[in-house]
Parts: sequence; C-alpha cells; structure tokens
Amino acid sequence: MAKNIVICCDGTGNEFGESKSNVVKLYKMLVHDDSQVAYYHPGVGTMGARSALTGITRWWTKVIGLAFGYGISENIADAYQFLMRTYQPGDTLYFLGFSRGAYTARALCGMLHIVGLLREDNEGLIPYSVRMLKSKKIDFAVAADFKKTFCRECKPYFVGVWDTVSSVGWVYNVAHFPGTKAIHNPDLKVVRQAVSIDERRAFFRQNLFGTPHDDQQDVKELWFAGVHSDVGGSYPESESQLSKIALQWMVCEAELAGLRIDKARKADILGGKPPYVAPDPLTENQHESLKGAWWIAEFWPKIFSYPAPVAGQADRKWKRGIRINLGRARTIPNGAHIHQSVLDRMDGVQGYKPKNLPQQYIAEPQTACELAPRPAHGQPIAAPPKRPLLRRPSIVSALALLSVIGIGAVIIAIFTLKNSLKVPRVERPTEVAWLPQNWTEEQRRRYYHTAQGSELLPYAWFLALEQPRLTITSAPPFRQDSYMQGFGFIPDSSSTENPDGLPVGFARDDRFVDPYTGQRNVVLGITCAACHTGELFFGRKAIRIDAGPSLIDLQKFTEALGLAVTWTYYDPVRFHRFANKVLGPDHSHADQVLLRRALKYYLDTSFTEFKATRHLFPTPEGYGRTDALARIGNFVFGTELNNSKNLVVGDGPVNFPPVWDASWMDWVQYNGSIQQPMGRNVGEALGVRSRINLLGYPGQQFQHTVHVDNLHEIELLLGGSEPGLGVWSPKWPEDILGKIDRVAAAKGEKLYNELCLHCHQSPMLSDEGRKAQHWNSTTPGGRQFFKVTMIPLGEIGTDAKQAQNFHNRTADSGPLGKGIVSARDGLRYITQKLIDESYAELKLTPEQREEWNGYRENELLAPLAYKARPHNGIWATPPYLHNGSVPNLFSLLSPVSERPKVFYLGSKQYDPVKLGLNTDSLEGAAEFRTDLPGNSNAGHEFNDGPKGNGVIGRKLSPEERTEIIEYLKTL
Repeated sequence: MAKNIVICCDGTGNEFGESKSNVVKLYKMLVHDDSQVAYYHPGVGTMGARSALTGITRWWTKVIGLAFGYGISENIADAYQFLMRTYQPGDTLYFLGFSRGAYTARALCGMLHIVGLLREDNEGLIPYSVRMLKSKKIDFAVAADFKKTFCRECKPYFVGVWDTVSSVGWVYNVAHFPGTKAIHNPDLKVVRQAVSIDERRAFFRQNLFGTPHDDQQDVKELWFAGVHSDVGGSYPESESQLSKIALQWMVCEAELAGLRIDKARKADILGGKPPYVAPDPLTENQHESLKGAWWIAEFWPKIFSYPAPVAGQADRKWKRGIRINLGRARTIPNGAHIHQSVLDRMDGVQGYKPKNLPQQYIAEPQTACELAPRPAHGQPIAAPPKRPLLRRPSIVSALALLSVIGIGAVIIAIFTLKNSLKVPRVERPTEVAWLPQNWTEEQRRRYYHTAQGSELLPYAWFLALEQPRLTITSAPPFRQDSYMQGFGFIPDSSSTENPDGLPVGFARDDRFVDPYTGQRNVVLGITCAACHTGELFFGRKAIRIDAGPSLIDLQKFTEALGLAVTWTYYDPVRFHRFANKVLGPDHSHADQVLLRRALKYYLDTSFTEFKATRHLFPTPEGYGRTDALARIGNFVFGTELNNSKNLVVGDGPVNFPPVWDASWMDWVQYNGSIQQPMGRNVGEALGVRSRINLLGYPGQQFQHTVHVDNLHEIELLLGGSEPGLGVWSPKWPEDILGKIDRVAAAKGEKLYNELCLHCHQSPMLSDEGRKAQHWNSTTPGGRQFFKVTMIPLGEIGTDAKQAQNFHNRTADSGPLGKGIVSARDGLRYITQKLIDESYAELKLTPEQREEWNGYRENELLAPLAYKARPHNGIWATPPYLHNGSVPNLFSLLSPVSERPKVFYLGSKQYDPVKLGLNTDSLEGAAEFRTDLPGNSNAGHEFNDGPKGNGVIGRKLSPEERTEIIEYLKTL
C-alpha cells in the first residue's frame, strides 16, 4: 500500500523541550499509521557525535557542529538510511526542516536527485554516496553510473522549510552539497519556504531556492515578520505568536499537497488551546536576535555573491566578494511574496516598519492557501493566482497615489451608476390583512426570525451598510424598508426575536461558530420565512400568506449586498462612516485596520466564488424563484468541497413552493426527491449558506453551523404534532377579494372532478382527503403520511430541466472518500453525517431522534417526474407551474398557444379574476421569457386532440375556465 513518508530535520541546536521549533510542532500534528510514517532528527550541533564517549567530547562535537557544521553529513546519512529501509515505489515523500535542518533536508533531496536511493542491501555504500556528493568537484558521469548500478529512483514531492540559512557552519562550511537550489533539482515538485524579514545576523543570511527549474515546478518563498526563530519557532510557547503564523501557513500548504494532519492536535496547537498560544500578527513578542556576543560575529569577514555588470552586455555576471556584515538587513528581491500578516503588523504595531521591503512585492493574503483548489492526493497542486505587484509608495509617489484614489472613486461611481441594480418602487398598502391560518402572533414571530445557521455577513456590518448609490452626503441605509421592499422583502416591526426591526426572513444569529476557525461571530442569517412567506396587494390591503411562496429576488439582493460592501471598502469616506457605526466613534486605529482587513477578506472570498459561479445560472431566476437543488449542490459540492469541477449549470429555476401540509406529505420538492423533514431542512439550510467543513482543514471535518434544534422547532410550527395542528392553508378572503360565485363554483367542481382529480387529490384535511387510500404507513408505529401523486415528465410535458438536472448530476466526493457519487447519494451522506453529529451533541434519545426525523428515513430519490399536490390555497400561490412560467390560473387552463410568452415579475398587485399577479412592465421588474432554458410554459395543457406530450385534458371554453377558478377559490 502506497504511503506518505515524512522526513523532519530540525535546526541547529534544537531538540525536544519547552521551546519547540515549528518542525517539532508540525511533527506532533502528523497522523502516524500504516499510510503515513515519519522520521525526526534534532539537527546539527545538538547531541554530539555518536563516537564521543565522554561529556567533554560530546560538548566539543556540539560546539564544532555549531561552528563548522560538523555532523551534517552524518545527519543526511541517517535520514537517507531511514528512506532506504522504508521507501517503496508509489510512496510520496515530504521533507520538512528549519534553519540548518532545512539545509539538511534540501541536501538530502539533492542527493536523491544525483545518486538516487540505494537498494536496501547496500547500506555499506551510504558513506561513499555522501562523500561523493560533498566533493568540491563532483564527477556527475560517475554519479550517474553509480545511480544506474546500485540505486533506484526516489523523487521528493513536497519540500517545506523555514528560513534555510546560507552557512551550514557559523565559522566555516565543511561541505557544500549540490542540488539544494530549485533550478538544479528538477525532481522537486512542490517547494515552500517561510523566510524571515527581520533577521540580521551575519551567519544567518537567507538561502533561497531561487528560480524554478521549469513550469512544472511549484516554488513559493513567502516572507514573514520576525527574526529567524520568530519564523521557524524555538522560543518558549508563550512567545511563539509570530512563528505560529508561518507554521499555520506551512501546515495548510502541506495539507494541500496531501500530508495527513491530526485535526484535533492541529486545532489545539494553532487554535490557542492552553498551554498553546494562537497566531497573532500584532503581538508584542517579536525578538531581537542580534545582541550580546552575536555582535562579535558581525565583524567576521563573509563571502557573498553579487550580480556585477559586464561591459557591452545587458546581462550581469555573478561574482563573489568579501564584506563585513555589521547588522546589515537581509536583501529581499523585487517581486517577493510578502505575507499579509507583515502588512497587518506594519499597520497595527507602532514602530514596525521594515526598511528592507523591496520597491515591488506581492501581498499574499492569509487565505490564499485555503482558497487554492484542493487536488486529489499525489497530483500537482495549483498555486493560488498571484496578485498584481504592489508598489511601496515613496513621499513623491504618495501624492500620485492620492490622485489615483480620486480617479478610482470616479471610476467606481461611473461603474455603479451604469450597473446599478434597479428595483421596483413599491407602493405599499396601508393595512396588513392577516388570514386565519392557525398561528398565534408569537408563533408567527418565531417562524419569521428563527436562525437556522446561515451566514450572509456580520450582523453589525449589515446595520451599518449604505445603499450602493452615488450621493453627495451619506447614502440611505441598506436595511431601509423601502429599499428592501424593492427586492420583495416584507417589512416587520421590532420584537424580542427581531430587535432591530429587520424584514421578515432575517435573523440575528448569536450562536454562529465558524467551522474552520472556531471563532464565534454574530451574523446576519436568512430564515425559512424569507422564501416561504407570501404577500398579495389588493386595494388598501396587504394580504399576508404565511407559509406561502414569497416574491423575493435573492439573486438581485445578494448582488446589491456585494456591491454595497465593495463600495464601502474602496470609498474612504464611506468606510469611515461604516467604521464609526461598527466600532463606535472612539475606536482605535488598530481596530479600524482589522475591520478593513476583514472587509477585504470578505470581498476576496466572495469574488473568488462569484467568478467561479457567475456563468452557471444563464436563466435569470428573478422574483419568486430559485434553482434550489442546483444552488444547494453547487454550494456543498463546489464551495464547501473546494472543487470547481463539481459546479454545474443551474438552468432549472423553480417557484418558492407553499409549505403548508408539506410536513405530512410522503415526499417533497417539485420532483418528489426528499422524504425526511430534517434531511430536507438541513439541505435547505446549506443552500442558503449555512457552513459545513467538509475538508477537515483547518478545523474538524463535518463541523457546521446548522441549528438543528431550531429546524425542528420550525417544522413543528409548520406541521404540528398531528395533521391539522400546524399552519393552515389560507381561505379565500371574500371580505377583501370579493364573494365567490357559488353557482359557477358548483359547475367548476364537476369539471375539476372530471379533469383534475385523477392527479391532484382532495386536500388532506377534507373528508375525501382523510380516507385511508390517500395515506400510507412508513413507520413501525403506524404513523401515516399523505401519498402525493408523481406524474412522469412525458405525460405532464412541463419543462423537464429541474428533474433532469438533479437526476443526472454527479460529484467528486474528494476528502469524503466516496469517489464519484450521484447528487442524491452525496447529499444524503452529508446531511446524515451532519444530523447524526448534531443529535449526538444534543444527547437526543432514540425516541427523540425518531420524532425530530419526522418518523421517516433520510431517503432521496431522483425521479423523472413532478409532484401533483392538493390545491388547497392554490389561489394564493401565483405564478403557476413548477417554474412559474404561467402568470395566472386562467392562462394555465388555456392552450399553450394562448399563454403569455413574455411578462414581468416584481409587482404584488393581485388579480382576483384570473388569480394571478399584475405582470405589466415596470422599472426594475424582472422580465420572464419562456424561450429561455428552464422557462418553458408548455405542458399541463387542456386542448383538443389526443392526450399525451403534455396534453392532459380537453379544451376548455373561457366560461369553463372561469368556473374552475371559482371552485379553486373554495379550497
């Protein structure tokens, strides 16, 4: 069985103790089993030579190890011998090191490239191999012949080191080993080095890998704040905040390359669990290594290399010279990668301004590694995209920078004006009409504002954001009712559940804990009520339809929210107002810096996901619709598994369905794909951006933010403990919308029984609906659930995209270890894991688990059919068909040729004659075109000719259509 082999080489003088290096800390995080084995060596000058028999001789060999690098050959030979005994073809090799241990690891990689790995029976040739390698003049022809005769191929995959130093010995280098530079060792695949910015000692000059050998080599050298051991560790734990930053980065990069890390130990070491401390770029614990006796060494002449000009040639020639160091800062090359924590430290720690930063450098965001694509084990990893070079402004260029900021503000303004997200102006009726739906005011408030675990952005940010519009003074608040109504949201008053008076469907979530970092935040979440609370306008009444389909445009809302955050970040005046609201008027400069970084992180992650998904929804969803199953799948399989190949096109948008009676139906979703209420609700919560850690790094795999206890409460509010005890479907309000024509309704009932009842059963609480033939028993206790009728696509003839897309979808499960899975199997596995872990954490009994599951198994199907639900409350759910392609019931009862091909959504004005919405064109409304993918208005047709291919009944006269409509008002 192929395995990982991890070689850990520690720095000079480092060994296990209170002050541990990053090599030791990473070694401690490793998984140790048959699929991953590891080797650790404490380094040059630590224990003395094995041949030293007395305390004095051991002390002396340690001293000469530090001064001259004595023992490095022995260290290389020891690690080489371990590889000889352990390596098998197919194994993946990882090399980790710090300081001179980093050089040891690099030299060992060079040795494997030049002479290969001796076969197991040839350990006697190890000294010869090392001696051949450290010769001043290597005969590479002899080395190649030696490799071919005695050795086997053994290529490093990942090399991760902290601050390799240029001098193996402090006073004199006893050996120089080839192959330690990237360009000289094509076998190196992935190279990562954390380099110290602030180390100044003469004998600790940087030793970079340099230019990659070719395009196949992935080399990144990242510069961090602090001196040598502030980057590689070895200070006491209480002083290791800076070195934890470089450790965190290296762990992420190594995991990305397939190194297996114990999540619990990593969470302890990097998460600050006592006795450990967490990474902190603003810590006061930055050390000064150049002090005391070290200053004596600064007068020791050192050989250095420099590029010298050559007369008549553009290229320079490298030459060697001698200089005295005298505390000279390290030279950082132009274009170097500088970790974001360095910039944070420059902004937040007074006096920290490294003078050796180059004129041009690349700012590496702290999340770059986390956002990189996660490959299959053993495959080359893709480096995150590089950012444009940032120029460190001088006094002169600072003035130019101010001009650029001004020009940038104008560009942003023009861009925003041109691309502003227009929303309809809503003339809201003055009175809300509440229909009798079996809910108390308290139940309604709980449903409207109970958090389910989703995260849109920090709660305080939302309260402080301004609308993305150009104004001379401050813009109105984003949360303003009149603005939010333009997206379809329903205003609501302040209450215990809704302290800031946000619209229906929003929640302040105080329980949100980031599953990757473990950090608790107060966030703005979206609730079930956002998509499942309806409202219809007629005259001076706003008729509330609890548990009905909403008419919100989520896509337009999230785009406007992202634009508002972008404007806040780039407009310094607006950001100042924002910071005062979020932090208070007396906030510190350091807090303001951190807030700005947080905004940048939000924009980086949002834009990364936006770029990956913006082309995936070619058909606008508009008001009252979403491609729910596609968005759930893309978020779970794509975003949370960090795999862009799992993203699919979502061209099957559907209406937000009414959810009354859904708790007691045997299958839900338009395609009848989901059976269990908890499984359905967990999937929905993930679809609106509740987080789940599927990767297992950083943090624990399957940690999540879904509040299953709240989901159970919402399910009880909707369905009750028995049928009829939850929310009811709304009755036609004759006092508002007009009297029902009972004569026409009686005629319509006969037509309905003739043409519709074979698919759409009677309402489940009606006398007919209560009959046994409409219910089935799926539990040992005999609990019954209402049987919904599934109509094959070929028979119903409506747009097939939603059912077909879910039926055909597959995903690479990646770190879940399930290979390629169908969408239904993948969602079932993930939701069940989440449910099981939540129930265990809540210590639910088996009986409680059954109840919370709705007494049903978490089964998923992917039928090529659509569900025909009962029609109680149908009058309150326009537009019609599963994809909302028919604006009113009169059109639905008409031949397809008579149905509108283009109409507009965005108005809530109700038509009580045709039972639909006002679909006239108005500014900011969403155009609905039935010629777009997923928008077909064909099928479910009453027309002359043979049945089939979407024709389900004979053609109806206009009078018959009106009679059926009158009957539907009575349900």
